[in-house]
Amino acid sequence: MAAVVANLTSVLETIKDMEVRLAALRELVGGAAVSGGKKRRVKRERDPNAPKREANVWIKFTQVVDRALKEGGVAFKRVADSKKFAKHLKSKRTYEEWDAASILEERKSWESWTTVEEQIAPAAAEAPVAAEAAATATEGITSEEKKRGRKPMTEEQKAAAKLAREAKKAAEAANPTQ
Repeated sequence: MAAVVANLTSVLETIKDMEVRLAALRELVGGAAVSGGKKRRVKRERDPNAPKREANVWIKFTQVVDRALKEGGVAFKRVADSKKFAKHLKSKRTYEEWDAASILEERKSWESWTTVEEQIAPAAAEAPVAAEAAATATEGITSEEKKRGRKPMTEEQKAAAKLAREAKKAAEAANPTQ
């Protein structure tokens, strides 16, 4: 019995020694758990006063374009249109070759390029036809069917919906509110 007690005390001492070593290892690793061979990453604290990373060339260019357009009194309805215009500028010359005056000059030609009457006229002429086609395509659907949910569209309904979308786009392009 004495031998068993001696073995138990030596095992307990070994366990305590291992716990001390494990605590020291955890301290060394920085609080990360050391179990099963997996390391847990500790999230690094970020300094709120650290300098920000410099913007890339594209961001700087779009800022220059936006500033030039704002100073020139030109405004886009959507930010996406401004970025599309900047992409158009980039396709013509390098970033460094554009200044405020040339950006405004190119904006004038870009407006005429995007609002050509020949592009608007065919779609605008179809607007009354599209509205009539959309009305006739939904004639057979009752209000109960509309409440239940959307039914699969027939080819005729799809064509009418497409015409209605094109007419709406043409009306918006013909009457821009900038």
